[in-house]
Amino acid sequence: MSTTKDEIADSNSNYMEIEIAKQNVARLQFISLFSIQLLFVIISINIYSHYFAKVDYNDFKIYLPSYIFALFAHMLLLFVTQHFKHKQNFTIENARQFQKILITYIWSILITSCFISTLDHTLYKHIVIYLVYLLSCTAFLVITLKKILPPVLISTSVLCWAIIVDDSFHSYGQGNLMLLLTLTEIILILGYFNGRVLRSNLLQHQELLGERNRSKDLTEALQTAAHTDELTNLANRRGYLHRMQSIDQKLPIQMTVLIIDIDFFKKYNDFYGHAYGDVVLAKVAATLHLLCAQPNRFAVRWGGEEFLILLENHSEQEIHEFYNDFITAIEKYDIQHATSNVSEHLTFSVGGNTQFITDFEEMNSCILHADEAQYMVKRSRKDGFLLMEEGDVIYMSDIIMQTQLRNLLASKSF
Repeated sequence: MSTTKDEIADSNSNYMEIEIAKQNVARLQFISLFSIQLLFVIISINIYSHYFAKVDYNDFKIYLPSYIFALFAHMLLLFVTQHFKHKQNFTIENARQFQKILITYIWSILITSCFISTLDHTLYKHIVIYLVYLLSCTAFLVITLKKILPPVLISTSVLCWAIIVDDSFHSYGQGNLMLLLTLTEIILILGYFNGRVLRSNLLQHQELLGERNRSKDLTEALQTAAHTDELTNLANRRGYLHRMQSIDQKLPIQMTVLIIDIDFFKKYNDFYGHAYGDVVLAKVAATLHLLCAQPNRFAVRWGGEEFLILLENHSEQEIHEFYNDFITAIEKYDIQHATSNVSEHLTFSVGGNTQFITDFEEMNSCILHADEAQYMVKRSRKDGFLLMEEGDVIYMSDIIMQTQLRNLLASKSF
């Protein structure tokens, strides 16, 4: 039980990790697109002002490398997020790989924006760039406090120190410092609750999916039970009707119906007991289940000791192979039948009919002909196989033929 709980816990943890990674891929893609546009505009303005407007920017050569680095970093990040976003099967390995990329991005962009805002504070009296990326990394992306705190604390501390030691601290530096500390605290709190709400929603969604899957499994189990014979695990009459609904979509089709009846089964039950009779039925059903594993074959417990087989688009040779495989498999069980009139072992009367089916009524006709063929076997001697096509006999076992011939000669001599 503990192992099962551990597996469930691992599964839940993996699900959360994968879904959060998917969320971060989408969010980081948005940040990349926004940053590329923003940085391109800023770089363009700086280049225009320095070279064309003849504004003397002493800081131009310091700013430009930082902006260009951030621009190319976000271009690369856009490519990476596109790669992860188009993965058809997002695995836990993908999630952990992306987590490493995300942490690397947060460290690099916070340090870069911290450097830019240090210059901005000195030259232009604001720290907007750092606050923008602090907000996007902390409150917009979903990441645990344990992983976001180190880069946030280090970059914020560096910027605070730069503001304090700057000559303008007593004029406008104190306002920037208070703004930085207050917003950092607020943004961290927002990021914490953002992650908590998302995890709660994902957990509820997972529980909903679990309930839905359990309900689906239960419904399928109930339907299977309703369509399955309890003793043999083969389809019952209701299962046969359900199968016919799917066959109805394939019409017209060539259908072969075989009806298999265990010879002298009442005597078997009376002599060996019903418990052994149930074992025999189970062995016959297991054999039919294996032989009907192909999608164009279907086995039904038709009633008592009688089984019905549907063979779709089988040639006459394939029908004979099916019958021979069935008899050979049963003979391996070596089931004794001391009260049989025809053999010391279990035998079967098998009748079949092949017919081109175009509607449900013709299916009933095909079954009636197969039943007629099986009755001819039982009336002749049992322990044999007779096959019809459209109600006309096309094959009968040698032993049935000999019995029919003896009956004919006896009637003539009489």
